Amino acid sequence: MRRDRKTGDPRFRALLHAPGEDADYRTRTEAGEINLEARHPGLRWYSINSREILTRRPDQESTEAKEGLVLPVLMLTGDERSITEDSTNDVCPSCGSKDSIRFLGSAVATLLSVSLTTLFGDDALDNTEKRALIFTDSVQDAAHRAGYVNQRSHTMSLRSALRGALRAEMPIEEWAEAALDDAQASAFDRYRLVPAALSEHQRFKPYWDPKAPASKRSRAKPHVRRRLLFDIALEVGLQSTYGRTLEATGSVTVHVSAGRANALVALARQALGTDQQGVLDGFKDTSDAALLAWVRGTLEHMRREGAIDHEWLSRYKSDDGKRLWIWYKRNRHQGQPAFPTGRTAPAFPQVGGGLDTLQVGLRAGGLLKSWYATWTRKCLGVVPTHASRLACALLAPPGRGRDPQRHHHRLRRHRLRAAGPAASSSPRYVRPRARPLLLVCDTCRPSPARRHRHRRSGSTPPPAWPPLAPAT
Repeated sequence: MRRDRKTGDPRFRALLHAPGEDADYRTRTEAGEINLEARHPGLRWYSINSREILTRRPDQESTEAKEGLVLPVLMLTGDERSITEDSTNDVCPSCGSKDSIRFLGSAVATLLSVSLTTLFGDDALDNTEKRALIFTDSVQDAAHRAGYVNQRSHTMSLRSALRGALRAEMPIEEWAEAALDDAQASAFDRYRLVPAALSEHQRFKPYWDPKAPASKRSRAKPHVRRRLLFDIALEVGLQSTYGRTLEATGSVTVHVSAGRANALVALARQALGTDQQGVLDGFKDTSDAALLAWVRGTLEHMRREGAIDHEWLSRYKSDDGKRLWIWYKRNRHQGQPAFPTGRTAPAFPQVGGGLDTLQVGLRAGGLLKSWYATWTRKCLGVVPTHASRLACALLAPPGRGRDPQRHHHRLRRHRLRAAGPAASSSPRYVRPRARPLLLVCDTCRPSPARRHRHRRSGSTPPPAWPPLAPAT
């Protein structure tokens, strides 16, 4: 199947599991409604035994239906030519978005992660029964699986703890403090905030260990706070669109709190005034909406690139993003995680100077083909050469717009804020303030940032995994 899709075989068809649509179809059928094809045009039923698509819902009393051998699915409909074209363009059978179908990995580790998440997140299963016995055929795989399960347990448990502590819109610093306050009374909750690799670390163990005296616990708390703040920055920044994160599943919304719209528009016009060469006709009449989108889009991209300030990244930024400061010269004694070659590192934009992108983690903001120049060109409608200069002007510190020496961006230090979907009241780009919105598909429910990675997810927080008890 994968080979056929890669070679562009027009017979390839994508099927999307549709239990929700099937339940709605059954309810409306029992109520006596007719013409349900118009409500669910792409709803079909796939027979596993015969490997064929059924246009009518099978009888619930049939053997296949009772054994779960008939699956409700959504598929592309229409004439053969349009179906072939949509299949080639990876059109989603649910929302109709192009380039939305991807093959998900089915390696053992992936299947194990999904299975354990489903098992431990089942509310109907008693906590004392949430245990897993995993078999493997080699000692090396056993060691890898043990570490993998331990790490996944911490990741999902941390997300659950963070979601529970987020009861209103707040900056990430306050979010970290709220999570620490909620965990203060329980050793179990405190253990969820400590990374698995640091649970036995001399600076971290007293925080969660119920046998540790209060004095040692208070001395360990600043170390946990520092690491927790960095983990939150990764969760809502660099790793926000990778995996089942809080933002990707719609559990929280995140934005850069950059001030009022008129202040951002003024900042954009100030950047435009630093260079008046090569201006296209009508450039001075650029709308406030376009300028606001330019600034907000730049800030949001920086957030997703991981450009969130933290004390562990100070030397990394000042030394032109050399990876050694977040790898083998990192603050190991403080619990700083490593970013070796091959792992995506936080990327701050840099204006001026040359960058070896294979050795450093900064992003050149002034190159003609950089993201920042491309975004400027799309928002303002200028030529590429002028777009790169304007991008540099926006990213440069005040008074340094034409300085030939390289420097890092200082748009201003804005605060990163997070909120649950119902509590979000801050706009994204040019959305009105009076209408808080969270855009999701009614069926597959992807967040706007994840529309290219099609997966079914809800607005509830990820399930809590019981943390694995430390070895004794």
